[in-house]
Amino acid sequence: MLEINKIYCMDCLEGMKQLEDNSVDITITSPPYNAGDNVRGTFYDEYSDNLSTDEYYNFIKNTITELIRVNKYYVFFNFQVLSGNKMAYLQLLSDFKENIKDIIIWHKTSVQPSIQPTRLNSAFEFVIVFAKKELAEKQIFERAFFNNRVRGQLNNNVIHMKNASNESFEGRNENKAIYPVDFVKWFLQKFTDKGDLVLDPFMGSGTTAVACKELHRNFIGFELSAQYCDIANARLDKWKGQTTLF
Repeated sequence: MLEINKIYCMDCLEGMKQLEDNSVDITITSPPYNAGDNVRGTFYDEYSDNLSTDEYYNFIKNTITELIRVNKYYVFFNFQVLSGNKMAYLQLLSDFKENIKDIIIWHKTSVQPSIQPTRLNSAFEFVIVFAKKELAEKQIFERAFFNNRVRGQLNNNVIHMKNASNESFEGRNENKAIYPVDFVKWFLQKFTDKGDLVLDPFMGSGTTAVACKELHRNFIGFELSAQYCDIANARLDKWKGQTTLF
């Protein structure tokens, strides 16, 4: 078992091989969107975000398969549909139809207008909720979630939130694909308890880890870029030396 509250600088598929079945409670993550090499930031010499449709689909498919295996409950998979991933996204919905518990909409309340006048502004992203087949199917009421962490009324399946964090930290401008800490907290507060273990296989600049620490959850993260690992670990310095919470 990997050490908790640590970001591992390695390929997530290799890292998850070291995790046992059902060894983490939930996953919150946002994968590469295949948007082009100049979009996610300046530190990704290790990975091309400009794959063919088949290459990208196989990468995401293998990642989701491993995430479902290692998670006890739910995988919250934030995904923005773009021209470089649309066909892969639609194929995933078909191939994982028995594992999709729900789809949550993230309504981004502040977005940049499209530079092309005939294109609709992109003001939302999907959060696909994956689970093992038996958990995805289990229900008393339609789309009901089942784990012993869910408390009270979950309200609707639309998150209204800005698309970027106001947090300032060294290296913030290097990552163009960062979501707000409050976005991660939305899921932590609804689907986890203190001390639960959260996985983020695409840790980036450490937003999931920061949210986990602030809400007293444990985490494991993987990140290919050594530079982004350094940025994430710098953000976590205030909790340095605290390897377990409880």
